[in-house]
Amino acid sequence: MRSIIPIVICAGLALSGCETTGGDGYITHSDHNLTASERAAVTNAMQNYLKVPVTVSSLKASYDLNTSAVIVCGYVAGLVAGKPTPPSVFGGTLSSQSFVPLKVGGKGQDPQRIATVRAFCQAAHISI
Repeated sequence: MRSIIPIVICAGLALSGCETTGGDGYITHSDHNLTASERAAVTNAMQNYLKVPVTVSSLKASYDLNTSAVIVCGYVAGLVAGKPTPPSVFGGTLSSQSFVPLKVGGKGQDPQRIATVRAFCQAAHISI
């Protein structure tokens, strides 16, 4: 019974941390909670990028400890000709209240575009 206690403690510590490590064991990213103004900056940037009214949802962010950038990923749906579009995954970089979307070829539900955006998000340790 005593030999399982250290294993349980180590597993608990590993699962409870907010920081993630790279392949070399160094901490590379930390979770980031977006403020209301940061969320507004993301929404405005996506609206300007897509040139239609948008709704963003499921926003997740991480802080890159190497570059001091905040990586944001989520879903965006537009309103085209009065009809909502299906939500599409997006990602980008937030700095000084300015959001720069990741520019990827393809549109909406294009599998290649989705795979590229998901890889960008996973590199920032964001599961979406």
